[in-house]
Amino acid sequence: MTSGEASKTYEVWSEPIGKWLRITSFRAGADDRFATVFRDVTMHKETERALEVLVDERTTELTASLEELAEANRVKDDFLASMSHELRTPLNSIIGFSGILSQGLAGPLNEEQQKQIAIIRESGERLLGLVNDVLDLSRIESGRVEVLVEEFDLVSLVANMVETVGPMAEQKHLELSVSSIDPLIPMWTDREKVGQIVLNLLSNAIKYTDEGSVIVEVEPSRDGLTASVTVTDTGCGIQPEDIGGLFDRFATVRGLVRRVEDGAGLGLSISRRLATLLGGTLAVESMLGEGSTFTFRLPVRHPDARL
Repeated sequence: MTSGEASKTYEVWSEPIGKWLRITSFRAGADDRFATVFRDVTMHKETERALEVLVDERTTELTASLEELAEANRVKDDFLASMSHELRTPLNSIIGFSGILSQGLAGPLNEEQQKQIAIIRESGERLLGLVNDVLDLSRIESGRVEVLVEEFDLVSLVANMVETVGPMAEQKHLELSVSSIDPLIPMWTDREKVGQIVLNLLSNAIKYTDEGSVIVEVEPSRDGLTASVTVTDTGCGIQPEDIGGLFDRFATVRGLVRRVEDGAGLGLSISRRLATLLGGTLAVESMLGEGSTFTFRLPVRHPDARL
């Protein structure tokens, strides 16, 4: 041990003086003499103890808050599940009976009656879609959505989704096409969720495009580990300040609310969350007035898929 080196340090409570002392012993010289230093660390100990108490209090408060939040989230999920059922039953009845009326099965309708019945049916379908979106988002955020892996062909799935939105594009006289450099792209992931994402992107593209086209491209990556679905439209485009929050819950594109039926702005938020759940990504490139391109990329084989 060299001169000046501490040999031992410890802290004790001195009852006679009512203070905490830090005692340190040093070798004082070349011989075996030692020096002992007493330092008053009472304030340091009190501060340390106060900090420990504060941390314990904050930890207790945080634990209580987390428990309350978990309970509130559970109540919310139960409420949404119950209300979605209560809302879906009459909505399905409204949609069903309005369809019967529009077909003339309950008697002939004049032109104005046909128009009003169509409005009722469209409003019911829009509200039913909103209920389903809210329930989907709640399930995703609560972690109660499972990935059901199955084998399917991505090209065929996308073609089916394009066929589904065909009438929407025809009604607006839009060119709608799908192409792929490979006729077959095998996938091992959740077919239903992939289809939901693609359908949301297609519906969104058609909604915001008044003239021109909606082009869909499906292609695998060069290494064959991922595949992408790209939806490009010639619609209104998105302002740069809107792109950052486009995938947020209840996001809508400013300036278009009066011109386009935006709904609640949940479709893209749900799509990105589902893409993340599948291990993929959902990105957008857009220029105001020139259209948008949404790219959905995901692994060909989900981690849960059996080899």
